[in-house]
Amino acid sequence: MPRLPGLDPLLHGRMLASTFEGFARVHLLRAGLELGLFEALRRPHDAEALAGRLGLAEDLVRSWIVACERVGLVRAAGDGHRLTDFTRWMLDAPEAPALRAILEQVAFGWGARFGELPQLLKGAERPSFGAPEEAQRIASASRVLEARALAALSRVPGTGRARRVLDVGCGHGRYLA
Repeated sequence: MPRLPGLDPLLHGRMLASTFEGFARVHLLRAGLELGLFEALRRPHDAEALAGRLGLAEDLVRSWIVACERVGLVRAAGDGHRLTDFTRWMLDAPEAPALRAILEQVAFGWGARFGELPQLLKGAERPSFGAPEEAQRIASASRVLEARALAALSRVPGTGRARRVLDVGCGHGRYLA
């Protein structure tokens, strides 16, 4: 299908904006979880009340709220700001600790690796993987999939009688233990 003239810059600009939003969302989420900002926003607060309650700089809390609103983590309410469904899910889902581990792995594991990517592509020594804290984050994150993987496996005809199962992929095999 032919492209309309002038549409490419608009599409490219949108992709660039979504890239920035994804980057910002990771760091805004981490800060909000670490500092208790999201917990405090279970009940609506404005920036002044939120900053006062948590002992944080009001101007920066205001900026944090604006940025969180922009990327869909909080929304304006008549009496302050509230959590969005996504943010509430990050706090309350049964797998919330594993979701937090995924977030930490993205920030600490992937972030560092992607920062090194230009040098790696030029032939720099490749890093070793498997530091204890990284292994712990990965193990915690993999628990998000564990129940779903077992449930999916149980729906495959004949798996109840299987004597061996091939676990395709990386990992420790705990899903199919």
